[in-house]
Amino acid sequence: MQLPQYKKLFIAETRVKLKEFEDLLVLLEKDPAHASVIEKALMVLHSLKSYAATMSYLHLANAVHLVEEAFIRVKNRERKLSPSDIDSLFVVVDAFRSNLASIQQSNTEIDLGSATAFIMREGTPAPAPAAVAKKAIVAPVQDTQYEPLGSYVEVPTNELDAELDLVNDIVSINQQMLRLSQHDDMGGVKIAIHNLEARVSELRQSLISMKMIPVRQYFVFLSRLVRDIARQNRVFIKFELRDNNLRFERNVLDSLREICVQLVKNAVAHGFREGDRGTVRLIFEFKSGVIHMSVSDSGRGIDWGALSRRARSQHLLSRTTRLTPDAKFRILFEYGVSSKEVTTLVAGRGVGLPLVYSHVRTLQGSIAYSSESSGRKRGAHFEITIPLTPTLFRALTWHWGSYYFAIPLFVVDNVIQLHEGKPQPKRTTIRYKGSTVRFCDFQKLLGMAIPDADTVAAEAVALIRVESKRVALRLPVGVTEQELIIEFLPSLKRFPLVAGVAVAEDSAPVVVLNHRALFAGSTHE
Repeated sequence: MQLPQYKKLFIAETRVKLKEFEDLLVLLEKDPAHASVIEKALMVLHSLKSYAATMSYLHLANAVHLVEEAFIRVKNRERKLSPSDIDSLFVVVDAFRSNLASIQQSNTEIDLGSATAFIMREGTPAPAPAAVAKKAIVAPVQDTQYEPLGSYVEVPTNELDAELDLVNDIVSINQQMLRLSQHDDMGGVKIAIHNLEARVSELRQSLISMKMIPVRQYFVFLSRLVRDIARQNRVFIKFELRDNNLRFERNVLDSLREICVQLVKNAVAHGFREGDRGTVRLIFEFKSGVIHMSVSDSGRGIDWGALSRRARSQHLLSRTTRLTPDAKFRILFEYGVSSKEVTTLVAGRGVGLPLVYSHVRTLQGSIAYSSESSGRKRGAHFEITIPLTPTLFRALTWHWGSYYFAIPLFVVDNVIQLHEGKPQPKRTTIRYKGSTVRFCDFQKLLGMAIPDADTVAAEAVALIRVESKRVALRLPVGVTEQELIIEFLPSLKRFPLVAGVAVAEDSAPVVVLNHRALFAGSTHE
C-alpha cells in the first residue's frame, strides 16, 4: 500500500525512529550488554519494520528484519555486540537514510543488500563491502545523520479537542453576527466582534504553543556527532544534554543550531587528546525572556600558550603584546586562531568560534567563556545568552508615511503623552525618573528616509527599556495597540533595526522593530 497521502507521514515517522535507534546505538557503544537499551532498540526496529511493510517498501522492511533478528540473538544472549558490530550498524542507519531519501524523491528504493550483508554474522563479522568501507567515519555537518529532528510535533488529543471547541465558538459567533446585522443591531454586532477577537486570539496562542518543538528532540543528532568525532580522535566522550523540558519554535531552534554544533565540535576536538576520557555537556535554560545556553567539557582546557604562539606567528599579535582578557577574546572569536597543528575535517581551520560569534551577534546575544587546566572547573566553558522575541505578542503600532511600524509592549517601560497635534521642539533628550534619556535617531538607524517623519506632530514618547538602559522613541499621532504574530525572514538579517514582519488587524504588513538596535548611538545618562 503506497498511498500518496500516507507517504509524507511515513517518511517523517521513519526519520524519527532512525534517530531514536541511532541514539540507542550511542548508548550501546558504551555498554553493549545494557538489557533495557537492547529492548528499546528491538521496539524501535519492530516499528520501523511495520512502517515499511505497511507501505510496501520491502527492501527496507527486509533489511530492518535482518537487524531485528540480530538484536533478538543479542537479547537471548546467543552472541554479544562487538565494536565492529556497532560500526556496521551505524553504516546501516546511514544506508536506511539514503533509501528514505530515494523514496522521498522518486518513490523508489535502493539496494540495501551491501549494507546488511555483513551485519553481525555468527563468529567474526564479515568485512564491509568496499563501497561501504570507504565511507568516512565523520561526515560533514550538512549530511543527513547530523540533521535536527524539527519536522514534527506531538499534540495530545485533548489539546486538539480544545482547538476544535474554539473553532466551533468562532463559527457560532460569526453566525450570530450575521443574524444581528440583519436586524441592524449594531450594538450586538460590536459585542460579537469583541468576543470573536478574543476567541481568535486564544486560538492563535494555542496553535503557536502546539508548534513548539522539544529541545531534546531537535538536538538529538548531537549524540551521533559527538560519537563520530570522538572515534576519529580516539577519545572516549560522554555527551549530556540538559534541556530542562524546554520547547521553542522551529525558527528559534534553527538559529541556535550552528552555535551548538560548532561549540560541541570544538569541545570534543580541542578539549581532549588521544586516549582521554571525559564529558561534554550542553545545557539550556530560559529566564526572563532570555535563552541561556552553555557548552562545557571536562578536558584539558584552552592551550593559551599554543594559541598565542600561533597568533604571533601569523602576525595577529606582536611579540610585545600582553595576553590580556581582551587579546584572548580576539584570538578566539575574531582572529580564529586554532591550536591544532594539522587541519582535519572537524578542527584546525580556525573558523568555528568566529562563526559562533557571528551568529551570536546576529541574534543580538552575548558570549562569555572560562577555562581551567586543573581542579573542579577543569576544561572549557562557553556561556551564550540570546534574547527571545515571542512569536505572538501585543505591540504599539503606528504609521509613518506609507510605512507601518511596531514595537513590542514587553520592552516599553512607559509611554509619556504629549500635547496632541502640537509640534514639539526638536529635542535630543528627555527627563524620566530623575535621569536623562536620549532620543534615538530612528531614520538614521533605519538607513532610509521616511517622508514627512520630521514634520509629523508627535503625540507620545515611548521609553524603551532593556535591563538598566533606556532610550526614547517618538510616536506620531494615531499610535494604537494590537496583537501581532511575527515572522522571521532570513532576508531581513541585513537590517539590524528590523526583527521581523507581521500582519496588522487591517491585514497591512507591519515592520517589527528590534528594540535592542534602538540603543545604537543612544546612551542612558
